[in-house]
Amino acid sequence: MFVQNDYKPRDRELGYRLIEDIVFGTLVTATPRLDASHIPFMVARSRGSCGTLIGHLDRRNPQCEALRHSGEALVSFLGPHSYVSPAWYKSTPHVPTWYYVTVQVRGGVTIVSDSQSLTDMVCDLSRAMEPEDSSWRPEQVSGYTARLVHGIVGFEIAITDIQTQIRIGQQNSNSDRSDVRAALSRGNIRQRELAEWIAVYEAHEEST
Repeated sequence: MFVQNDYKPRDRELGYRLIEDIVFGTLVTATPRLDASHIPFMVARSRGSCGTLIGHLDRRNPQCEALRHSGEALVSFLGPHSYVSPAWYKSTPHVPTWYYVTVQVRGGVTIVSDSQSLTDMVCDLSRAMEPEDSSWRPEQVSGYTARLVHGIVGFEIAITDIQTQIRIGQQNSNSDRSDVRAALSRGNIRQRELAEWIAVYEAHEEST
């Protein structure tokens, strides 16, 4: 992924935070052909030198074989994004552009096949994603889960490279950035999410 210096965050931890926020990634493999699957991931920040991604696929997915034989995979996480109109700025000139937040990860693949590890994997994901006020727990359906795990293939990706791109007009003046953020805040759901994330990012940069 090509990342201009203006859009590289200073703190690598921001990439992990984005993965935890976005969760849903695109798994890409290239053996024997280019293929992609869209699935949720967990990230273990402290496992390995650069962290580890954890995921699973339906056993019937042909990409399972690619994971077994390629030894490497790429995962892309696309966060909030939006078209940005020149009309949103008070200053001129400006041209249309696109604001977006994305993380791309590469790493070596290890297949997880034993039933207990697969069960732990799916239960951990369920616990992480279930709303805090939910009364449901994975243990309530442990027998059903035990049967279902035979239909999945788990895997871990030991991260060797993580690239984060935050393209939100950092090269513009404070006034221009404020104008765009205000316009996004009045937009659709995706645009409002982007405006909220811009505020989080700016607060993070100020504190580091």
